[in-house]
Amino acid sequence: MKFKIKSKLKIYNLEFIDSYKKKILDYDKNQLFIIDRNVFNLFFKNQIKIENFILIKSSEESKSYHKISNIINKILQKRLNKKSKIIAIGGGITQDITSFICSIYFRGIDWEFFPTTLLAQGDSCIGGKTSINFGKFKNQLGNFNPPSNIYIDIIFLKKLKKRDIESGIGEMAHLLAVRGIANFNSIKKYFKSEISLKDLIITSLQSKKYYIEKDEFDKKERKLLNFGHTFGHAIESATNYKIPHGVCVAYGCLIAFWISNKMNYLTNKNYLQCEKVLKLIINNKIKFNILEFKKAILRDKKANKNKVGFILSHGCGKMFIKEMKIDLIFLNNVKKFNSQIEFQ
Repeated sequence: MKFKIKSKLKIYNLEFIDSYKKKILDYDKNQLFIIDRNVFNLFFKNQIKIENFILIKSSEESKSYHKISNIINKILQKRLNKKSKIIAIGGGITQDITSFICSIYFRGIDWEFFPTTLLAQGDSCIGGKTSINFGKFKNQLGNFNPPSNIYIDIIFLKKLKKRDIESGIGEMAHLLAVRGIANFNSIKKYFKSEISLKDLIITSLQSKKYYIEKDEFDKKERKLLNFGHTFGHAIESATNYKIPHGVCVAYGCLIAFWISNKMNYLTNKNYLQCEKVLKLIINNKIKFNILEFKKAILRDKKANKNKVGFILSHGCGKMFIKEMKIDLIFLNNVKKFNSQIEFQ
């Protein structure tokens, strides 16, 4: 039976933030808001009653299992019940925290999501995955728990810095590449001002929706959406998370295309086309410690001893899984990529 996305997605054109401010201001003991602290200070400060919200810091530390227990304790103090609803307002970290808590609190309570970052609006808001950190290990815990409603408001993006926009487009790049060349080229159209950021978000979500409906629980087709991520996560770790996540993912996509080309899966012409698009997002070469990169790769959830299943490509829309040894040959190829790739 084909899976139909549980979440109802609503994308708004106008600045309607005041309309749901009223909803927040109308205190309901069965309704709790978990809000990113930065978003709260920008949009809601001095306007929300203290009884019905919890502020969180958008950081990897906040997403740790230990820190989440503190949030659960606050929720218990507010005496939410099985019929209560939690509304998350923030980016991917706020989403992960809220989704995970709502999946285990009373074995599951309803939640809604207002994504406020481009990363969340263009990718993570649909699909239902949660990822929680445990100790020093990132994204080791989680499940599938999509929100009942998603409200995308472009106004939130107006407060973002340029690097946050680039990171969001970098994250969307992997979805667009996996879906096909026409979708991937929408990045080029955006940078040429031929389409709006809202158009790019919709194309990205439609790309992801295609795979979610085929494979809800990430058993087969949806695995292709890991394109760029194994490399990207390793780069994040090897650079101590100083590079924005989406930029690392775009860089990971570039490495995957490059290796695909060197292994004769991808033609030179197709590689150069893909490289040209990704360089619209990536401004500089990312330098990272190759040994830390190796350690991060081998900690990946897809690692099996010294082998990892990477997503490689015959071209956009033609991705496949290739298991490779994390040996000296592999690491030398990554080093060679970093020495050969050039940016203007």
